Amino acid sequence: MTGMLARWSPRAWARSLWQHLVKSHTSPGRLALAVAVGIFIGHLPIIPFHFFATVIVCWIFRLNTATTYLAANVSNPFLLPFLVFGSVQAGHLLLEGSFLPVGVAQLAEEGPKRFFSALLLGSVVQGALLGGFLGALTYVVLRRRRRGRPPEPIEVAMDDVASRYARGRRAAYHYVRSKLRTDPVARAVAERAPAGGDVIDLGCGRGQTAVLLAVLDPTRRVRGIDWDETKLGDARDAAAGLSATFERADVREAQLPPASCDALLVLDVLHYLPKATQDEVLARACRAIRPGGTLLVREMDDARGWRSWATRAEERVFTTLRFNRGERLVFRPAAELVALCEQEGLEVTVEPMWGSTPFANVLVEARRPTTG
Repeated sequence: MTGMLARWSPRAWARSLWQHLVKSHTSPGRLALAVAVGIFIGHLPIIPFHFFATVIVCWIFRLNTATTYLAANVSNPFLLPFLVFGSVQAGHLLLEGSFLPVGVAQLAEEGPKRFFSALLLGSVVQGALLGGFLGALTYVVLRRRRRGRPPEPIEVAMDDVASRYARGRRAAYHYVRSKLRTDPVARAVAERAPAGGDVIDLGCGRGQTAVLLAVLDPTRRVRGIDWDETKLGDARDAAAGLSATFERADVREAQLPPASCDALLVLDVLHYLPKATQDEVLARACRAIRPGGTLLVREMDDARGWRSWATRAEERVFTTLRFNRGERLVFRPAAELVALCEQEGLEVTVEPMWGSTPFANVLVEARRPTTG
């Protein structure tokens, strides 16, 4: 597959969209909140903008988009007259102390200003009350249903990883817990990393992805590499008792012998390096992959329009605040990374990996074919 075809694969895009819309943020609490928020939005007298309001709110509060929008469709043609009637009556009761008599003469006497004031106030109150009730009901039902359903192995592993970080710095624990649950890359890497073998996480940071892979498969030998000693300390504490080690090194100088690993992760690292250095690091990473192994690179695709702009802005803010300690920011189209991997003999696909964020992150999956 060529780099361009891989980059714009409709199947990969559709798969990522489906995973995000249906499977993201699906804990009972998150789904209950999605129902409550959707019902509230559906009550607001801004029907042409319900979809846009849903998307924005789901991005800000990390809610399941499909559930929220489905709940917002409470304002469908069958229920809308009842919602409007109830909202106007509730608003009129709060504003005037009495219900609005039903009739043409009474409506004319109220006037459009008072009518719409009652509608606006009533829609907020009624939406909040009904949303809260149905959200709570959703939570109770889901909790009861899930008591008899065993959690997925990946969910159990994520909880285990988060609990390991709870032994150390609280800031690291809260970051890792949120990162594993909200960033789709952790689940994607866990699904794609080969079983067993040697895994390298280049630029591992706090090491939550490396620890997750070690928890999921104790036969893996995981090696994390980063230059931030504080983050490495968090990773080492969390990896106690696992087949995972962490070492301090600059990714530009890290030892990556040819054919030395079965999986190599380079997640959100390359854009902190000059373009020529990115090429050199990526080439060494490709050569380190054994036959049948996988290289997984998550980067911002600089050819994604407004998403690319949003990503650049976010990265500049966090590097300015020193939350991310990169020397520079050099973004590039994912097609360039694809071409570099293909030059090294790897078969490449690209999949959107931005989850519920407005950013332009993609996952470049490069596999080295098995020989003979």
